[in-house]
Amino acid sequence: MNRRFFVLLFVFVLLAFGLMCWGGVGRVFAEDGEMGPKVTATPEGEEGALVLTEEDAAHVALVEDFVADLFGEGFFVERVGDEFVRVTVPADAEDEIEYETGMDFDASEVVLIEEHADGSSTVTFTAEYYDGELAEMVTQAEFEMKSLMAEGVFASLQGYEYAEGMDVFDVQVNGAAFLAGATYDAYSALIFGYFGVSYQVLDGIDFVDVSTNVNFFDAVSGELVAGYVFPEQFEEFDFSFLDY
Repeated sequence: MNRRFFVLLFVFVLLAFGLMCWGGVGRVFAEDGEMGPKVTATPEGEEGALVLTEEDAAHVALVEDFVADLFGEGFFVERVGDEFVRVTVPADAEDEIEYETGMDFDASEVVLIEEHADGSSTVTFTAEYYDGELAEMVTQAEFEMKSLMAEGVFASLQGYEYAEGMDVFDVQVNGAAFLAGATYDAYSALIFGYFGVSYQVLDGIDFVDVSTNVNFFDAVSGELVAGYVFPEQFEEFDFSFLDY
């Protein structure tokens, strides 16, 4: 398999890390003053206490694991109305991210910096600045994906489009070639899955709502030939063929 597939995944991780250095992912304060992931739930119990269903709790755990593996444990984005974005960078990731990307915080765009007892820091940016950096990250990641397709790395893929929130990717393929299994084109679902899940986390979507559907359609008939849901199906991809 062409190793540029994995180069793209690595590049996307670095791009996401780079956005963190500008204010990529934040954290929300719970009512008791503790920090915790931003999730919604169904009101149950006395006084409208919020609880997660077992299914939602399992989903949130998957998103938290994804975030911990990709960005470092304990960060996420909180949007404050339409004007600001609060970003928390974990203490154990800050130096590594700046080293890997060579990027620093743009001090001129910082509205407020809060230091926390656990060593993490929360940086507040204007939503206008933050969203501009998020859009630039997507543009660069898209360029890499389209370059792979142009070079024939994913031979059966003919094009793709996605919903504004990156929760759905519809990919047009040569259905017969895709289903033949002679290529690793199905692994492109991982890239779209990483795009979607990472973007939603960086966009400040509640963890319980973070989900990306990747659908492969035959370009001629329009028939659905394969579909994946992430982060649930990340673990289903087998990379044992790389052990050589």
